[in-house]
Amino acid sequence: MTLHELVERERRHVRRRELIAGALLGGARWLSLPRVLPFVVWLLIVAAAVLLARETRRLLRRDATRAQVAHAIEAEQRLRRG
Repeated sequence: MTLHELVERERRHVRRRELIAGALLGGARWLSLPRVLPFVVWLLIVAAAVLLARETRRLLRRDATRAQVAHAIEAEQRLRRG
């Protein structure tokens, strides 16, 4: 690898890091947003996680009964036997 190739590779790495940092921080534009916004965003994230957990629990209760799991095991074993 030549010196020019090494420099170009490092330049690409630095550029990628700068683009990621710019996308995440946005040139500090987020500082001009209302102070309550981070709390609202976290509240939405927590609410989405709670809803996802409830839905998962409901689906597991409905679709993962002992009878259904036993039936799935038996069906898989029948497939293996041919």
